[in-house]
Amino acid sequence: MIKLYEIKELLTNIFKKYEKFIMPVLRFILAFVIVAKLNGFFNYAKALDKFSIQFGSAALAAFLPGSWFLLLLGAMVLFQVFSVSLEATIVLFVIMLAVYLLFMPMITEYSWIVILMPLLLHWNLGYLMPLILGLLFSPITLIPMSVGIGIFRFAGYLGGLLQMSTESGKTSMFDAPENLLAMYNHLIAVLTADRTSVLLMLVFSMALILVYYIAKVEMDYAHYIAIGVAAVFQMLTLIVGNILWKGYLNIGAIIVGLLFSALLAAAFQFMRFRLDYQQAQRLQFEDDHYYYYVKAIPKIKVNKSTKEIKRIK
Repeated sequence: MIKLYEIKELLTNIFKKYEKFIMPVLRFILAFVIVAKLNGFFNYAKALDKFSIQFGSAALAAFLPGSWFLLLLGAMVLFQVFSVSLEATIVLFVIMLAVYLLFMPMITEYSWIVILMPLLLHWNLGYLMPLILGLLFSPITLIPMSVGIGIFRFAGYLGGLLQMSTESGKTSMFDAPENLLAMYNHLIAVLTADRTSVLLMLVFSMALILVYYIAKVEMDYAHYIAIGVAAVFQMLTLIVGNILWKGYLNIGAIIVGLLFSALLAAAFQFMRFRLDYQQAQRLQFEDDHYYYYVKAIPKIKVNKSTKEIKRIK
């Protein structure tokens, strides 16, 4: 265990020392993966498949705020759809604009949550997001998380929307209102029937709230207990909800994804800080207005062990 603490301290010190170099590199790698996945998912506009475009977009994202990167991704999606159907592009633009205006403060401040949520769901690690957000932020972050879930689920319906446009055979400007109305009706029908999206939003939001409040309870290992409770809650509610609502979630994938997500969340909390509950102290002090009772638990910090060499003459 001491060796683990030494490795943690070493990695933490390296990160703090070179943070201004490490963070742009990590953002670049992450942005490159996201852009490549996005263009690979649509694969309509061949111009966006060029390595130079993906590299340049990732390089911009490494230094720009997350909100600007989100706008760049939105523009890429619109360009992909525009290469197939103008009507679908108009419908998609209106939906994106409505979502942005409705949740603008949350999307702007927590844009990376909106960006990362679809990627984690694609990797079957979406269960990790409410665990991390509950440890780091307040329950208000369930809004950008839910927007990310909605984006991921909505992307699955774009193929049907574009197929409607190409199969209608009506391509003149006079047919545009009829095509738009048909696409609108199609989207309303599929979205109202999509119970899986509602289930994911509800379960993930409740899990986030569970982690947030349990982690603040005065008990030993509260953060790890919060992760475990929220993971079990997600597993049970998703399986039961999927059966009752006749969703399309794979139960085996839920279990495997949750196990990996819980382990990653625990590892994240370990790297974040580790408390020495054996050295906990209860302090009492006062000021002009209040008398305070405080429980202080020191964080575990271990310096790297040094080898001492003794010379025998």
